[in-house]
Amino acid sequence: MPKVADHHRWKDKDHVPSNAWPEDCYVQWGSRGAVLRREGGGYRTAFFEAFPKAGGFIRGEGETIAAAEEKAFATFRRESACAHAWSRKDYTNGGTICRTCGAFRTTMKPVVKLGHTRRPLEAWEIETAMDGGLAPSPLARFNTPGDRQNNRKIWLRFRLHGIRLSEIPAEPENTDAFEESPYGRSCRDVICRHIAEAGGPDAIFEAAGQGGMAGLFDALSRRGVEREYASWLAEQAGAEDPAP
Repeated sequence: MPKVADHHRWKDKDHVPSNAWPEDCYVQWGSRGAVLRREGGGYRTAFFEAFPKAGGFIRGEGETIAAAEEKAFATFRRESACAHAWSRKDYTNGGTICRTCGAFRTTMKPVVKLGHTRRPLEAWEIETAMDGGLAPSPLARFNTPGDRQNNRKIWLRFRLHGIRLSEIPAEPENTDAFEESPYGRSCRDVICRHIAEAGGPDAIFEAAGQGGMAGLFDALSRRGVEREYASWLAEQAGAEDPAP
């Protein structure tokens, strides 16, 4: 039996994954997953996702979760039997695509861009910090040495841009990954105060200019940050109201 995501204790819990998956493979699924199209729009579908211990990400889609899992497992078997010939393609973060089977793995070192750390903060970095994503995760697959190193780099970039977040906790704060992160709440307050002093979200975001899926995800992250900021402003207004 593979390792099943904790949220399936209550969500889509009727599906039982196949025992054919390796025991060290992490899996999750859903009956109505949202899929975004590069050209715009999207659709919903049942899906099954697997994260093999060797690395990579496998996703199957279908009319039912069972059908989606069948497709995902077929992909897993094909990738497992492949000798792999890795290519960077358009990835600069170390990610590679196998030219033979299409599998994805992080097999190379990132391409370092000069001045990269001094670029303006990106919306996804701000959203990640607000959500507590810089703190260690109770999910082992999101708490690797590489993840901790990347989170530290983001933390340092906030410092570089004058936003002094508290030190990242050494250990996970929660046992449940779906509980609110106290560290994330702390980061949210510091970031929102900085946004307010700067004159609003538009004053701290990098000028929009990305196209395709990168631009779409950037826009989604911006909306997420703007919602958190609006919520924070409402909380501040409520706190300042005199008691009746």
